Amino acid sequence: MEKFHLASDSPSFPNIIFARIRLHGEMDVNLAKAALEPTLRRHLQLGKLITTIKGRLHWTSNGNHADEDATMAQPIDDFLTWHSDTDFETLEQNWLCNDDCFQTQTQRQVPQQQTSFLPQIDVTRRTGLHIWVFVGQGRTMILAGAHHVSSDGVGGVQFISDLCQVYDNLYAGREWDFGLRKLDLGLLADRGRWGVLKRSYLKHIWKQPIAVLGMLNFLTRSFKLFHPQTPSLSPTTNMPGITGAWINPSETEAIKSFCDRCNTRVNSLAMAAVFYATQQWLHNANPIDDRSGKPKKMRWVRMLLPVSYRNKSDLRLPMTNKTTIVQIDRNSDQMKNRQSFLHYLNREIEIVIGWQFDKFFLMAIVLMSLWPRWLERAATTKQAQGTIVFTNLGEPFRLKKVAQRGWVGPLAWEDFDLVGPLRPEMPVNFTLQRYQDRYRMSLHFDRRVITPTQAQAFLKMIKTTLNQMTQ
Repeated sequence: MEKFHLASDSPSFPNIIFARIRLHGEMDVNLAKAALEPTLRRHLQLGKLITTIKGRLHWTSNGNHADEDATMAQPIDDFLTWHSDTDFETLEQNWLCNDDCFQTQTQRQVPQQQTSFLPQIDVTRRTGLHIWVFVGQGRTMILAGAHHVSSDGVGGVQFISDLCQVYDNLYAGREWDFGLRKLDLGLLADRGRWGVLKRSYLKHIWKQPIAVLGMLNFLTRSFKLFHPQTPSLSPTTNMPGITGAWINPSETEAIKSFCDRCNTRVNSLAMAAVFYATQQWLHNANPIDDRSGKPKKMRWVRMLLPVSYRNKSDLRLPMTNKTTIVQIDRNSDQMKNRQSFLHYLNREIEIVIGWQFDKFFLMAIVLMSLWPRWLERAATTKQAQGTIVFTNLGEPFRLKKVAQRGWVGPLAWEDFDLVGPLRPEMPVNFTLQRYQDRYRMSLHFDRRVITPTQAQAFLKMIKTTLNQMTQ
């Protein structure tokens, strides 16, 4: 998997997961550096480089040897970029700039200066993590980027949560590791084992032909692309396209109540809403099939669903990548009856996860790795693997102190958005999270394909669909 994620990285589509956190109050630079150092030691892979030795990848501290317990490859300042006295109004304008900040292909004769602050995260030359902190006007914004070869979404949450806890401990004068689960760095050596010889998997082995048949169906289906005919845009900033929206407490309670009544997972309901919103968005963008002149009905919407294969024995595992991918397809006819659609979607997810069909993706990666060129070709393909990515991160930041106090030292949450990478022809990556009594929807969008206004409109469409489904 690490070979796959490393090969799928490119300057045009960096394989980076991002966390954007906005806080009330100003973070202290010296305290942040003091918190970052032990957190990096706790999650060792983030402080290392990747080198290739005799065709195999190794995590190294200095590029010369593979030593899991060696010190970090770079000084602490190489992981952190600090921006003081930030004008947040200007920053937000750059982040979610108006649509007139973009040029289409026909407008590119007039050059525009690009606002740039993000270096390439190259895990073979620099360690696979960088954090940008913007402070000023009584506010703090943290943007953390980690290479997907170093971590999946669960690992990213683990690192950010630990960093916030260490900062809080140091601010309060406690030991830096107070309240943190002890981790076992030795578990990293077994991170590539995914349990196909365990009883929990073997008891479902007789069901695996069903997964094979399903995989064959996926190979023969054509699926819709998100804005396939939209001309490329030229944004004036290279900040990652990230936007988010809260689902308020009353709407969150309505979602929970509906799922309890219908014996449905919240994850399935949210996926259904994203399916409907995606179908409607694509229909509005391009309702007619160019070849037949008829409305598009039977082409599929394909959702990619990252699934963590961690288990109880991984509770002390440091930040790493242990995620596989599941494909879920639906067409217009299957989505006509909402009750039936939601029922069978929920049932399919229960079967796929319960019977561990998700491990077929890992088997495919292992098979391709026997022929390195095959693996590299699969990782670097410019063809879309699906229509949209859907990730549910659960409740990444659990409340640990009373509401009147800050969560990160004296700082209090404003909002957060945790998002996965973008891939060729897949310009939208959706994440669902929860904090206390509210859900948070986040979107990572490709600025070359989708404008911020369009991204926010798509999020609004998902939220509206969710509310309609729970009424």
